[in-house]
Amino acid sequence: MTASGERSIAAQSVNLAVTGDNNHIVAGYSSKIDATATDLAGAVLAMETQQVSKLLGARGKRIDLVYQYVPEHANTAAGAEAQGRLTEILGYYRSLCPHRLVITGAPGAGKTVLALQLMLDNLDTRDVRRVPVRFSLTGWDTVLPLEDWLAQQISVRFGIPARHAKALMGQRRVLPVLDGLDEMDAPDTPVENRRAARALDHLDIYQDTEGSAPVILTCRTDQYMELAASEVRVRDAARVEIRPLRHEQIIEYLTDRVASPTRWRPVLKAVADRDRVLTKALNSPWRLNLVTTVYERNRVVSESHHRADPAELLTFASAADIRDHLLSHYMSATLGRHPDGDRYSPQRTHQWLAEIATGLAVAESAGSGGTDIALHELWPLAGVHRVRLVDGLLTSLLCLAALASVYGMLSLFPRPGVVAPPVELFWLPTLWRAGKASVPAPRTLQLHRRRFRMQRRQLRRVVMIGLLGGSLAGLLGAVATSYAFACPWAIAGSYGLASGLVVGCALGLASALTAPVADAAPTKSYVQPTDPHQLVRDDLVTGLMVAVSFGAAVGLGLGPALGLAVACTFGLAVGLMFGLYWWGGAGRRYLVALCCLRGRMPWKLGAFLHWAAEVELLRISGAGYQFRHRELQDWLVSHPYPQEPQQAPAGSAAQSH
Repeated sequence: MTASGERSIAAQSVNLAVTGDNNHIVAGYSSKIDATATDLAGAVLAMETQQVSKLLGARGKRIDLVYQYVPEHANTAAGAEAQGRLTEILGYYRSLCPHRLVITGAPGAGKTVLALQLMLDNLDTRDVRRVPVRFSLTGWDTVLPLEDWLAQQISVRFGIPARHAKALMGQRRVLPVLDGLDEMDAPDTPVENRRAARALDHLDIYQDTEGSAPVILTCRTDQYMELAASEVRVRDAARVEIRPLRHEQIIEYLTDRVASPTRWRPVLKAVADRDRVLTKALNSPWRLNLVTTVYERNRVVSESHHRADPAELLTFASAADIRDHLLSHYMSATLGRHPDGDRYSPQRTHQWLAEIATGLAVAESAGSGGTDIALHELWPLAGVHRVRLVDGLLTSLLCLAALASVYGMLSLFPRPGVVAPPVELFWLPTLWRAGKASVPAPRTLQLHRRRFRMQRRQLRRVVMIGLLGGSLAGLLGAVATSYAFACPWAIAGSYGLASGLVVGCALGLASALTAPVADAAPTKSYVQPTDPHQLVRDDLVTGLMVAVSFGAAVGLGLGPALGLAVACTFGLAVGLMFGLYWWGGAGRRYLVALCCLRGRMPWKLGAFLHWAAEVELLRISGAGYQFRHRELQDWLVSHPYPQEPQQAPAGSAAQSH
């Protein structure tokens, strides 16, 4: 065999070896993505099962909703049946080609419930080729591409590393269930200026290898029709509209749900007789849940302590009057039936939730969404300019404390002028950062979530930050020490390098412990839903950890020369500026807002919102909260102060019945 032939065989062997190694690497990475998809499916199943139970309410009964296919002129999905039911939604969806579905209906018709049922039925099949995940569209800044935003949401909400979330979206392993297109804009926003229109444009270009990628979207009928009239809609999708409940469904629900059908006999008879006002007021799952919540408890509705009689519903002249009557009793009825409902009084609960609802209405009018309640985004409730001013004042006090500790050390330096100017210059950019109108997203503490493992990548981070940052700090420290103490370069350089390495390694360790969830190394059970009220808490803890680490490192590094107390005070003051203003910021702004809202909101606002979700006044949506229903949110905006619950008019049934 010739030498060239031997070289050819050797090259082929190398290529096969490299190809085999690459295949092994690809297979290993693919198995990680498969495991991530499986864990994500389990987390979504547990989370959405709980959400369905909360939407249905106590002793809730699932209504077999009926929906009707609404044909479009062109660009629709094939295979859509003319009509379907809630129990058949998975088969209906799988018959579509492509798998794109738009669910529309009136307010409270059950759009979210239908989408959740489709998700749960899909997850029950153990098919993780596409994991359905629900997203609230109100938090989407449509400047960001859809795929990037979905990956970001998955990473933050479930603790999945960013690279894995991007891989899930890139391989189309996630089925986006986009909830609340109608809630992206204020009702009076022109169609051409609506974020919803831009969102639909993004959906049209959301593709996979077979064309239009699968997606599920929910929207109120009126808002979707307004967009469609301007030729803005989801292409290659089938649109279904949930029909209002028939009187037979209303009677069946009330008969099965109530404890004593005898008390409800007048209402059941009126519905059976197709009473126009009462049937219109109760023709949605939300309203039926509302009416049973109000009347299915022993409640005090007057000084005589009599039980509320459902027959009083027959005395109202319009469906709007019945709605207002039910909403005026809903909060006290909900708190009265929950074991933990007496933690806050109904009056304070009403006042605080109305304050939040009003703030959401203001945000909606400004075009930034009006339904999602995220703790780190509630600070405008206290006044944008007021919060930014107070934040700047607190920053100035902290900087003054740092300067005071610096000037306290000046007597120790033969040449003090080299010490103060760097801290004074650091004041201005920190003050500018504190007064910004926007704050960064909260950081997540891995150690707090028991998912942190000091793996190779974290160790490399500690070493690299320690060596690079420490060397730079040591060089600057050597120059400062040599000039300030007029000591030889050898001594100053050794001391500066040693102290710099201590500071750098401390900051590297803090960086590893407080790594954002997007950079965390995966473990076996890292996929789990994020608790919304812990986001700002973790952000504050990460900032404080950085501050304490820096302060301790400076104390150890400069303590022998300046004194441990003086060095630690200086390090802690500078560390707080770095940790709370440059490392984080969301938790700090939240605390400043609480100080400005003192008397208007509870001090433990996160705990209050978590409690409100537990008693079913709010619901968890992604990394934030939403009101139990948009109708409740709008009612609180129009009724900001607690009032006596609206009573039924005197007399028997209205003449219109």
